[in-house]
Amino acid sequence: METLPNVINEELLLKQVTEMVIDRRLLAGRALPEDLVINFRHPHELKELVDLKLGDRVSDQNQLLELCKQAIDYSVRTNHPMFLNQLYHSVDPVGLAGTWLSEALNTNSACCSRSFAKLHRLEGRRWHFFSRWKPIEHVWDGSR
Repeated sequence: METLPNVINEELLLKQVTEMVIDRRLLAGRALPEDLVINFRHPHELKELVDLKLGDRVSDQNQLLELCKQAIDYSVRTNHPMFLNQLYHSVDPVGLAGTWLSEALNTNSACCSRSFAKLHRLEGRRWHFFSRWKPIEHVWDGSR
C-alpha cells in the first residue's frame, strides 16, 4: 500500500500509535479489572464495523488511526487480569521497546548488526549456564 508524504505523517503516526498503546492500557499490568477482556463481535458484525477493503492508497491519517483503534477495540486484551492462557500474557514494555528498535533498524542477529549478534551470544551462554548444558563454544563465539 503506497503512502503519500502529504497524506500520512509517519513520525506523527508512530507517536499517535504509541500514545494509543499507553492510553488504552495495553502494557503489562495496566488493564483494569472493569475493562473487557474482549469486546466480542461475530465475524459478520466485524465485517460491517471495520472497513478492511484493500485499496491502492490509504486515504488519510485519520482512517489509518481509526483502523488501529478498531484493531485494539476488537482484540483480546492479553494484559487483562482475568485473561489466563498458557501461551500469552501481556506485553512487557522493555521487550516492546526492544522489538520496536529492532524493527526500526530493520536487521536481525544473523547479519548486519554486531550488537545484536553479541547479545545473542551472551544470551546463549546465559542459557547454557542456567540449563547446565555444556556449551558448544563455536555456536556462540562467532568463529563459524
